[in-house]
Amino acid sequence: MKVTAEALTSWSLVAEAARTTVWKGSLPDGKEPSDEFRSAIIRSEHSPLRAIVFKIRMEGIPTCVSVHLVRHHVGVEHYVSTNRPDRNGGNTNVDRNTPVNHLMIINAQELLFMARRRLCGMASPETRTVMRYITDAVAKVDPIVASHMLPMCAYRHMCPEQNGCGLWDRINSEDPK
Repeated sequence: MKVTAEALTSWSLVAEAARTTVWKGSLPDGKEPSDEFRSAIIRSEHSPLRAIVFKIRMEGIPTCVSVHLVRHHVGVEHYVSTNRPDRNGGNTNVDRNTPVNHLMIINAQELLFMARRRLCGMASPETRTVMRYITDAVAKVDPIVASHMLPMCAYRHMCPEQNGCGLWDRINSEDPK
């Protein structure tokens, strides 16, 4: 399995979008938004966050994981290699773990939303593994976004699942406060 990420847009576009909403112009040429600005936009989840777009390429992931990822459909486009025998060279031996290639064009807001669900201990182990690979790949191109890719319990500071996996209880018991 191989997972790569590429940033298709820049934080300058996010800054321009945010500044437009408050009647300001673009940043001066060559000036990039600060890390504090980037983290603040991520934490606030303001709409300019959707201006950051990534291309995530996954090669050889299980079909069952691809099926979980395509459940996300707002702010993301999916392109998945087919398992149809008439299009894949006649291979009729396709099961839930048949490797597929999956390309996502995804905005940062949806990527964070996806991570909250797919890093959760209640997600399938295969899906959590692929989501960790995605997080690692994003960290190489945008470490600030990747640092906010957390399971839902860590994001909300509580577990929203009825019968949770216990991760939040373990995280919370390690808190020195």
